[in-house]
Amino acid sequence: RNKMRRYREVKRDELTPKAEVLPHHFQKYVDGIKYVEVASGRDDVKRYAAVIKSNQPSSSKNESNNNYEAVTIRSWMTIVYSGNPIGNQAAAELSKVIASSPFDSVLFETPGCNWNNSAIK
Repeated sequence: RNKMRRYREVKRDELTPKAEVLPHHFQKYVDGIKYVEVASGRDDVKRYAAVIKSNQPSSSKNESNNNYEAVTIRSWMTIVYSGNPIGNQAAAELSKVIASSPFDSVLFETPGCNWNNSAIK
């Protein structure tokens, strides 16, 4: 008698939420994720941050920031991986940013980030 259990192969579609279902924790991302250039301190480096529209009033008189707040790395990764329309749009927008780069190479980094602090960075 074979005591090894048989596991069925799980398709990727079974692991991700259905695209038409929008989990409640994604509601604040309904307007989409935007990528904005932030100061890098170097001429040969462009740095971007993932942001969403904030419901908080602007603290500055400069309305060019349009009340955006940063998205944590963990939230961004969860949304992009989710397979729902918001995640698909965020991935497509990031692809556009990368494709528009004037540089020969692209480095994707999250300095000082690990799983433990990814929910706050």
